[in-house]
Amino acid sequence: MASKWSELGIMLGVPLYIVEAIEKDCLRDSNTALTKLIQFWLNNGKASWEDLARALGDIGNRKLAQSIREALRKG
Repeated sequence: MASKWSELGIMLGVPLYIVEAIEKDCLRDSNTALTKLIQFWLNNGKASWEDLARALGDIGNRKLAQSIREALRKG
């Protein structure tokens, strides 16, 4: 999933200029980029588990998205 971090950011509504700044800052370190992206998203918006699940599904990680939704239903 780390390799699709920029797609995930766009799906989560992170502004493109932030995604580009993270990309420039992290160069080829996708794990660090993903961490920075999630930190930005959590601190600068209305982050929710459902939004994360939707975005993960949108970038093709349906299994993880489904796991999140199941965990939410169980509470």
